[in-house]
Amino acid sequence: MCDRSLTFLSPVAIGLLLLVASVSAFHVQRTTTRHATALLVDGQNMAGGARHLVGDIIRSLQPSYLRQVKETIEKRGRGSLIVDTSSMVDNAPSWEELRQRLFQVQTPSERKFRVDLERGAGDPSALANKRLFGGDTQPRVTFYRDSAAWCPYCAKVWMALEERRVSYEVVKIDMRCYGKNKPTEFLKMQPNGNLPCVVIEGRVISESDEIVDAVDQVGSSQTPRLRPRGGTPQAELFRELCDNGRNSLERRLYSRWMWWLTGVRRPAEYKDLFEEHLDEVEEALVAAPNGGPFFLGKELSEVDIRFGPFIERQIASLAYFKGYNIRDGSRPCLQRWLRAMESRASYRATKSDWYTHSQALPPQLSADCAPESGHEELQGLIDDLPVHSAVGDSIEQNNSFWIEPGWDWCSDPAAAKREAAERVIHNHADIVRFASRAAGVPGLPASAAPLADPRATPSKAAEPAVDLLLRHTVNSLLASSGRIGIFSSMSQQPGSSARDVDAAVASLASGPSGIESAQAVADCLDYLRARVGVPRDMTHTAAQQLRAELKGVSVRLRSAVGMKEKISA
Repeated sequence: MCDRSLTFLSPVAIGLLLLVASVSAFHVQRTTTRHATALLVDGQNMAGGARHLVGDIIRSLQPSYLRQVKETIEKRGRGSLIVDTSSMVDNAPSWEELRQRLFQVQTPSERKFRVDLERGAGDPSALANKRLFGGDTQPRVTFYRDSAAWCPYCAKVWMALEERRVSYEVVKIDMRCYGKNKPTEFLKMQPNGNLPCVVIEGRVISESDEIVDAVDQVGSSQTPRLRPRGGTPQAELFRELCDNGRNSLERRLYSRWMWWLTGVRRPAEYKDLFEEHLDEVEEALVAAPNGGPFFLGKELSEVDIRFGPFIERQIASLAYFKGYNIRDGSRPCLQRWLRAMESRASYRATKSDWYTHSQALPPQLSADCAPESGHEELQGLIDDLPVHSAVGDSIEQNNSFWIEPGWDWCSDPAAAKREAAERVIHNHADIVRFASRAAGVPGLPASAAPLADPRATPSKAAEPAVDLLLRHTVNSLLASSGRIGIFSSMSQQPGSSARDVDAAVASLASGPSGIESAQAVADCLDYLRARVGVPRDMTHTAAQQLRAELKGVSVRLRSAVGMKEKISA
């Protein structure tokens, strides 16, 4: 284990960890060289079971987690926030009215989205519970993947099923760090709790690369095989890139990424080593058969499926924590490969955004990610919604806030707003309850993932105000179709919907506990905004539109608080 995992621990804690490690070693299944990072990333080796005990203890002793526990205890001691809606004026369209407005502006294909989901047809989606191909009426594979649609190992299997057009049903299981126990029935079938897992013709397979190969074996004759035939130059190239244990480029690149992302002693050295391996990726793509753009030539292969989810996470995490932009164009063949991947429907369905990755990745690791000086600008773009950016190769110049590179295929702002509106309208009751957790009481024990709290108790008192302002948020998304939303840029003149929001906010803030109520509801909207996940909830461009509108309403609530505090003073 490299320096990143133990540098922050006291000698006593290290001794405890070594003791636990020696005891649990009797229960840990042997890990092959290919999976030497058993305590680092969910998927193959972090989804549950005795082998994760040491990783759980290491994670629980991280300073960030200890701070989180402290904050949770303080909030529980405080109790639910005060929210008084007795003076609040409901001046927003109803959910049914919003549903009708959405239908009027949707395209025919957008109106079919939910019908296609139910049928297992249409484009692949993180929301789909089944996919049927080639006239199948029943799934051939049961695919157990993470509920957050984030796990990179699950993404490999997901892409393989789509590329080989193998009909499948999805069973969603929470990853360990999100605080929920795995279902008993799943653990009976898969005792170590690992994700992904599939059942193919009665056979349970739980190692992602083996699953991809099994899917390749049963795939449609109408689609190309993912693994190259033995004895060919492509097969030898496949071995060098992916199938040569620790010596494969895939594993070496992963290892150097982890060293740099979490190491604190020699960051410059870790960066140089990572860049050397990234240059190897560029060289492999330069030398790709038949001119690429994929690793093995013109067709996507298992190599691309293995590299894709991890390079995606490397791009996001290094931008966020290091200020390092892999998409700066300095490696043109890598950029071409990324665009080729983003042209595939299978990859688009699994593709997350930099914000989601940067929030989801640290809880999966046995050490905190280590920010470096100079990361602040990119981190600010990812976390917030500034007016413009000069970063990357596909910024939407006509938008009022930053869209990260790699989303050209869904860059229409009007379509993104309709997508965001549809997702909220469809699930509004659960979303209101979820957001109201911020005014309620957090759960114990605290989840290892700061943005996950399955044991939280929502505030019933906050729900009417959250519901009202969420309807205003969706109304703004629909009213601004074809242009930037009312709240997406503070430089824009507010429209009539903005005046309605101001009136609703003023009525909430005018009550006897108006300051506390407005602050609590703003907390709820910020809570929701921080937890919009890609691709679990929607695409990045839709998420950015929703995040912008939620932020705009939250800003108005906090402004009303400031005005009332001034008057009181």
